[in-house]
Amino acid sequence: MSSKKSLESFADEQAQARFVENQDIARKLRAVTAELGEVRADRDHLKAEAETLQRIHDAAVTMTPKPDWLNPRSSPSGRRVATAIPFLSDFHAGEVVRPEEMGGSNAYNLRIAELRLHAFFVNTIELCRDWFTGYDYDGIAFPLGGDLVSGSIHDELRDTDELSVLDSTLWVAERLAAGINLWAEEFGKVHVIAVAGNHGRDSARPRYKGRANHNADIHIARIMARINADERVTYHIPETIDAQFSVYSTRFNLVHGEEYSRTNPGTSEIGSLGPVKRGTMRSGRAKEAEGRPFDINLVAHNHQLVYAPSQGFVMNGSVVGYNEYARGLSLKPEPPQQALFIVDPEHGPTLHAPIHLMDRAAEGWA
Repeated sequence: MSSKKSLESFADEQAQARFVENQDIARKLRAVTAELGEVRADRDHLKAEAETLQRIHDAAVTMTPKPDWLNPRSSPSGRRVATAIPFLSDFHAGEVVRPEEMGGSNAYNLRIAELRLHAFFVNTIELCRDWFTGYDYDGIAFPLGGDLVSGSIHDELRDTDELSVLDSTLWVAERLAAGINLWAEEFGKVHVIAVAGNHGRDSARPRYKGRANHNADIHIARIMARINADERVTYHIPETIDAQFSVYSTRFNLVHGEEYSRTNPGTSEIGSLGPVKRGTMRSGRAKEAEGRPFDINLVAHNHQLVYAPSQGFVMNGSVVGYNEYARGLSLKPEPPQQALFIVDPEHGPTLHAPIHLMDRAAEGWA
């Protein structure tokens, strides 16, 4: 009996030892499984990051100050070649302008903004094809001069805008990308150049360090460069306050231009002409010293369309048009319009016309 009990006791001890060993193995297996899950999660995360970086790289590859097609070429038809420059700025997407506060002179909201943006793209095609005839177009050089969103730089904008800055950014990027695709179908090539305005900033006061990286206008252009994977469309989105590009032999400097009015305010008689002319001369001297001279300064911000290449600048109008701020200052009303001109390899900027955007009946407030 004693021997039998000893054997049973030994067997129990062996079984207990195996049980303990199995539990330890199970714990180690769970630990290894958990670690493997973390490794897989890290792997998936790294894979996702790699895919994101690849997309960013692929988009960045298309960003160049001057694509080859902007060099002069000969037209196979024997006609003159040219590049069209439709200038878009001061869109103010998200802003609400109430006709009740404007004496019935203007209205603006997201629905109207979409109608006017559609008119901008479609009317550009109509003007180039039906009015500026006799040219074979190499493509479109498309300067984005800033203030594409209303922003939240003033309390009254935060109180009345239809969309937040972030929502406005996505809203604009999707619609601009669609319009650019329309142009690519019509003209073959589109080169987008973007700078930051003052309404898109994320700070109460203007900033100069990190200006591009803290501005919705630049973020819109970067979104477009990532979602618009079309080899016919290229982007130049510098981090500088201005952007330079060339069309044939004409050198352009694109700047939003609010600094011009801040440092050299104009008078009621000449409006923004004085500040923009003086600002263009200052910018010209600065760029000359930097070794980057330009011929024509493209300026936004003032909501006033002035075509003055002989004076060294083209000043753009606005999409939003006359608003409560301008009316409060008794500024002269200007209709919603944007600049369009043609660059010829031999003569530089030549034909020009406003792109009219307002259709009161279609907008529904006439």
